[in-house]
Amino acid sequence: MIKYTRISYEDIFKPPMMSMFVISACNLQCEECIMMNQMHLHPSYQMSLEEMEKFLYYTEKSGYRFNYRYTGGEPLYWRNLKDGTKMLRKSKSCKSILLMTNGMKHENLNDEIIRMIDYVRISQYNYNDEAISLLKEKYPHKVKIVDREKFYPNPLSPIHEAAPVECGNLEHIYFNKKIYMCPHSYSLSIKHNLKNLEIGIDLCDNYCNRNLEIREGHELICKLCLGNKKVRDNLDMIDNVSNRHEKLVQLNINKIK
Repeated sequence: MIKYTRISYEDIFKPPMMSMFVISACNLQCEECIMMNQMHLHPSYQMSLEEMEKFLYYTEKSGYRFNYRYTGGEPLYWRNLKDGTKMLRKSKSCKSILLMTNGMKHENLNDEIIRMIDYVRISQYNYNDEAISLLKEKYPHKVKIVDREKFYPNPLSPIHEAAPVECGNLEHIYFNKKIYMCPHSYSLSIKHNLKNLEIGIDLCDNYCNRNLEIREGHELICKLCLGNKKVRDNLDMIDNVSNRHEKLVQLNINKIK
C-alpha cells in the first residue's frame, strides 16, 4: 500500500499546482465548458503512461512538488486511471491529488484508486444526484461537491475592464507532452485563433521558469478567461446546458489503439 500524508481540502488549492489533462472524452458536453475547444481538436486523446513517466522525470529532476488535479474531459474514463495514479502518488513531486469529475462513471472509481487520492471533487448538475449520493455514502471523507447548475458564459471577445488580472487558476497544465502556462490558455488560443501566441513549452529541465515568463506577457488570454475574477465580474451566470453523449465517448475511446 502506498502511504502518504493527507492534507486539508483547502491546502490542495495552494500553489504550486499542476493540472493533468488526462482525457478529452466526456459523457457531458456542457456548452460553456472552457476546455471544449481543446477537447474537440483532440477528441481521442488519453494521457499515456509514457507521457506520465516523462513528465515525472523532468519534474523530479527540477525539484518541483505540486498539488495535482486530474482534469479533462472526464477523468473517470481515463484508461490509465489506476496505473497513472500509482505512478503519480509514488513520485516525490506529489503533494496531493484531486480528482475533478461529474461522478457519473462511478463504477470506474474503486477503493484502490480512492486510497491513492486525497479528494474527489464532483460537479453537481441536475442529473447526477444519484452518482453523488452513492459516492458520498461510500467515501464521505473524500467527496466534495461544487454546484455547476449555472455557468458563466465564455466571453466572445476580450473584456478590457478585466485588467489588472485577478487569477483564480494559478497552476500550469500538462497536456500532450507539453506544459502550458495556465489550464485554460491552450483551449482559449484555439477558440480565438491566437496561433502566434506562445502559450507553452516542451518538457525540459526547470520548465516552470519559462512558463512563468510566458504567463506575465499574456494579458490578452487573461481578458478572455473565466479564471480571471474580473472577467466573471463583467458577466451574468446562465443555466448550464448539457447533453449526455455516451455514444460519442465510446466512439472516441474506441479510436485509440
